[in-house]
Amino acid sequence: MLATLQRLTRTGRATVRDPRVQLLERLRESGDPSIVEPLRGLLADRDPVVATLAADIISKATGSVVVATTKSYVGDPLPSEQTLRDLRGATARVTMAGLGHVYLRPAHRGSTGDRRGACGARRAWPV
Repeated sequence: MLATLQRLTRTGRATVRDPRVQLLERLRESGDPSIVEPLRGLLADRDPVVATLAADIISKATGSVVVATTKSYVGDPLPSEQTLRDLRGATARVTMAGLGHVYLRPAHRGSTGDRRGACGARRAWPV
């Protein structure tokens, strides 16, 4: 479990909070004192939920109060203006398990009578 937690953490993806929290919960339940040192790196994790949970586990295992250093979520930097300009005309395909695909296309400025949704999607149902 610890190796999986470390692997997910190394990806740096924001979408892995839930599985990491679940793994931390299982590690807490194991009561294994050998997890304390490997968890110390999570005290400064970009996700404050993960950092706080790691601090709680370490505190309970050691009997000393340990505090997470991350207090707010550290997100990815926004793309540059040029990167966003380079996306002009791009189409995004979102695949939802069991539901199919949704294609998102940017709305055109100044168009009238275009019945697209706020996200610019022509179709908001599986195709």
